[in-house]
Amino acid sequence: MKLEVYRGDSKTYELEFLDQLGNKLDLTNVIITFTVKRSVYDDDSQAIIQKTIRSHTDPVNGITRISLTPTDTDKPDGVYIFDIQMKDSLNNIKTLVVGKFYIKPDVTRSA
Repeated sequence: MKLEVYRGDSKTYELEFLDQLGNKLDLTNVIITFTVKRSVYDDDSQAIIQKTIRSHTDPVNGITRISLTPTDTDKPDGVYIFDIQMKDSLNNIKTLVVGKFYIKPDVTRSA
């Protein structure tokens, strides 16, 4: 998966998660963590963006939103890596998505 954002912009990603059989993944009582890093080997404390989502748009149908602020995306342009993990009520952790996160250069620096 590939996600893109312009440096310093707000961005909301609405995502739907499915299980291995293609059924909607119930996100009730699930914590979603979105992490962006320079390298897969970086510690979580070195993440350039990390968001924890506890309240989902439509949990029964596997839909949640990840909202990024201008502060979140005000990073050097480049290609980073990200993952999205879920933690259920039994503390089971599962990586749902891994991909590249592109921060693209913007032209206007002050709005």
